[in-house]
Amino acid sequence: MSEKVLIFHHAEGIGGATITLLNVVSCLVKAGYMVTVVCAPGEEQRRRFVAAGAVVTTLSRPLRQFSHFSGFEKSALHPRFWIDAGRQMLDLRYLERFIRQAAPDIVHLNAITLSPVAIAAKRAGAKVSLMVQETGVRGMLGIRTAWLRWVLSKWVDQVFFISEYDRNWFDLKGPRQEVVPNWVDEVEFGKLVTPASARVRLRIPLDANVVLFVGGMYPLKGAIELFLALESLADMDNLLVLFAGPRRMIDHRRLSPLQTLNRRRRVWMGLDYDSRAAKILRRSTVRRHVRLVGPQSKMAELYCASNVVVFPATMPHQSRPAIEGGYARIPVVASDFPHVREFLKHGENALLVPPGDPKALGEALRRVLTDKAFAAQISSANHAAVKEKHDRGINTQRFLAAFRGAFSSANSFRNPEESI
Repeated sequence: MSEKVLIFHHAEGIGGATITLLNVVSCLVKAGYMVTVVCAPGEEQRRRFVAAGAVVTTLSRPLRQFSHFSGFEKSALHPRFWIDAGRQMLDLRYLERFIRQAAPDIVHLNAITLSPVAIAAKRAGAKVSLMVQETGVRGMLGIRTAWLRWVLSKWVDQVFFISEYDRNWFDLKGPRQEVVPNWVDEVEFGKLVTPASARVRLRIPLDANVVLFVGGMYPLKGAIELFLALESLADMDNLLVLFAGPRRMIDHRRLSPLQTLNRRRRVWMGLDYDSRAAKILRRSTVRRHVRLVGPQSKMAELYCASNVVVFPATMPHQSRPAIEGGYARIPVVASDFPHVREFLKHGENALLVPPGDPKALGEALRRVLTDKAFAAQISSANHAAVKEKHDRGINTQRFLAAFRGAFSSANSFRNPEESI
């Protein structure tokens, strides 16, 4: 009898976390597991999970998260943090009833921000695995981090990390642990086209110097830093930035009256990120170089049309664009963080720049765009590194072997190599 896996997914849309989960769902389904994904409503997301072989369902209430990691966390002094944390704990009884009714053998959580759900899953009698996709960040007093470590140690059976840096940072003592780096979505990237055909399709001049930014208008992603860097590149001919992702940090239409009032205060004080980004983007030295392409479901074509991929993160954050860029043989410029250096080596397979430094970012982009031999060198090296460390077949086997090792009754399924 096939084991049932109930997966909780925290994100909306088709971003890095969703792509990671699609890979996991595909692995588990091909290995013989019965998979159900609990996620936010969204037609494209639902369609992809169903295509991967999962049943998709939603909750009757929002799936709240413990906001502390990936740079989106609110201060421990912020009232919203305590309100959200309290609501999340109050939801545990509801989630326990939901899990009991679904009767899974294993509950898999796709982010550490969903860690409290593990408590409900254990109380419902299920085994628990969790994927840590977020890079650890220092809090004010470390109380939230200590609490999350306690949850992972006490309530989770198997923890997956996407980098060795993250496993060392968390330093867990209780659960089984495995590092499984991200891999490329081969369904999307398996049919890469030539740069010329991609540019014709996207109506991009063949002689343009194209910079691809993936992530949207968020402080964490470094959108403003990129815009400021463009001003130092104003003398470059045919410079074009493809800006992929949401054009605003928040949907202002969903704000409550109190939130709207607070945003107006932040705008007046010059603290609202969307307003600051829009103001810089209106500068002629910036706007004429930027094409806002919005969220995209076909990213491979954008990579093929580009000369360089830029990842100017302002806080520690995993760099999926660097992996996808390497797969597509596109040179990468990224912010220099310890966890990034696990996969990118400055001057070898990428150029790394200090976070939050538009001048250094501009200089790195100029070098890659003007030194074609160097760009070819680092892009080829990154492609080789991606094939070695982010290979789908190797990492699929690693994930399935660890999953079965933690949940021994799954050992009756066929060999992991048969599902590749």
